[in-house]
Amino acid sequence: MRGGNGRDSSAGVLRIGMIGLDNPRVRTFARLLNGGAAPYMAPPAAAANPGAAGAAAQADRGAVTAPGPAPAFAGATLTAAWPGEPSPDFPLSAERLDGFVRELQSDFGVAMLDSIEAVAKECDAWMLEAVDGRTRPELFGIMAAYGKPIFVDKPFALSSGDAERMRRAAARYGAPWMSASSLRHAEALSEAIRAVADAEASPAGGPRFSLAEPPAAGESQLSPEPQAARAARSSAFARSAVRGADLYGPMPMQPTQAGYFWYGIHTAEMLLRALGPGCVEVFAARTQGHDVLTGIWADGRIGTIRGGRAGGESFGGTLHGTRLSHSFEVRASDKPYLESQLEAVIAFLAGGPGPVDPRETLEIVRFLEAANRSAETGVRVKLQGSSTNTAQAPDKEA
Repeated sequence: MRGGNGRDSSAGVLRIGMIGLDNPRVRTFARLLNGGAAPYMAPPAAAANPGAAGAAAQADRGAVTAPGPAPAFAGATLTAAWPGEPSPDFPLSAERLDGFVRELQSDFGVAMLDSIEAVAKECDAWMLEAVDGRTRPELFGIMAAYGKPIFVDKPFALSSGDAERMRRAAARYGAPWMSASSLRHAEALSEAIRAVADAEASPAGGPRFSLAEPPAAGESQLSPEPQAARAARSSAFARSAVRGADLYGPMPMQPTQAGYFWYGIHTAEMLLRALGPGCVEVFAARTQGHDVLTGIWADGRIGTIRGGRAGGESFGGTLHGTRLSHSFEVRASDKPYLESQLEAVIAFLAGGPGPVDPRETLEIVRFLEAANRSAETGVRVKLQGSSTNTAQAPDKEA
């Protein structure tokens, strides 16, 4: 018997097929799904976290700590994979693929098949992990035709045109999809959003609610409501409570990966997670070693991203409300954000609601596209498809 997303519910196991193995995150996902790695459990006392040794290491951080209760991806397994083709002009693809293939095959028992079509016969859901964003439209189009749910690792696409073609392919075949950077799921970011929302929801000096949204007038905090609906309302309230955000993170570039789409995607995901959709204009300032991106929202809120290419390997920032500004650093949290991400992904692939609205993912693509154009031209750029202006080439600001 098949579940709503094609899962073999009689067997009780969600079989995942992975496409593209030239991405270091495939090792962490394989270890969590197949390797018997102990899931994270919060330690009894806070422990110092040394962080990652470099920018790439931190963004791919996913080592697991102490044993604990089975996380949301228990019952899923990485069954089969197609390694994909290395990109000869992209060393981070061409030089790593063979090693990752060997590791997944020998250490985690993943069957290596010779085509996407062969993997489709062995899986209920997909993970698209190919590291070269240029390959996404073609690979996604083939996978979508099977109608199975798809997780696309960052970035979803390298242009709004590619993203729209992918969206249409998924709609044509009824294939549910989601895409996100792992940094979107960082516990420190979630805690910062909750802290700002709690301050907005609570009277000065009064008790704070455990949820991000207070009960509506006349409603008990324990009144019955579908969990997903209440979670959605709480998330919307929390993001509306954040009146501004200043984030930072590493910003290395790769010549083939469309500027900010390579690493700016991480802080852009964090920014949209905090403020929600609705950005209408972007301005990017760039020097040899640094970038500052400023986004303006339709309701007047402003969010900034500071990125560097020398030192400064950590991610973090400050979220602002009307009563509280809360600063955070991602590596200060004990739980690895790749594990938090995988929990959200598996819940979606198993038939749950998507943790990221696809419309927000498409806005992130437009945000990065506008930032690239602004960095190249030195002008403010309106996001394509924004409610206020769809012009492609705004006049240069004084």
